[in-house]
Amino acid sequence: MINIVGRFSELGQNKTTILLRLIEDERIVKCLVNNLLNFLDTPISSNFDITSLIYSQIFPYRFVPQIQTEPKTFITMKFNYKPNGDTYKYGSIVFYLFTHNSLLTTDYGSLRYDLLLNYIDESFNSTRGLGFGKLSFYDMDDILINENFSGIYIAYKLLEKQ
Repeated sequence: MINIVGRFSELGQNKTTILLRLIEDERIVKCLVNNLLNFLDTPISSNFDITSLIYSQIFPYRFVPQIQTEPKTFITMKFNYKPNGDTYKYGSIVFYLFTHNSLLTTDYGSLRYDLLLNYIDESFNSTRGLGFGKLSFYDMDDILINENFSGIYIAYKLLEKQ
């Protein structure tokens, strides 16, 4: 195994931790997998491999899908770091949540990506355990991907001691 040492040696591990935290939340998985208005009330098939969502609908980098034959919902991310003195890094994690326009409405009185935003915020805001300091919410806004996909982003600040 290669031992990587440097300012960003934990970046890959932190991305993996985030991916796993996302697929461990059943509500997030249901939002991505069940293309129904009542996606939360519909069980996930017992033989569904939740890890298959990684690099198919959840990406640890910015990604915009090509034209899809099947409408889907996606989570992508952006990681941004800047120096903050000699012993700390300042940065942010941005989650981009977008869905095919045909999947926007739900039976729950909210848009699909708004519900997904809430589940992600519950999982990440003010949490630790990612190798960073505590994550804290700092920005959110709507995004338009293209004529077929709409969404929202949510950003968290982080501070890490080197």
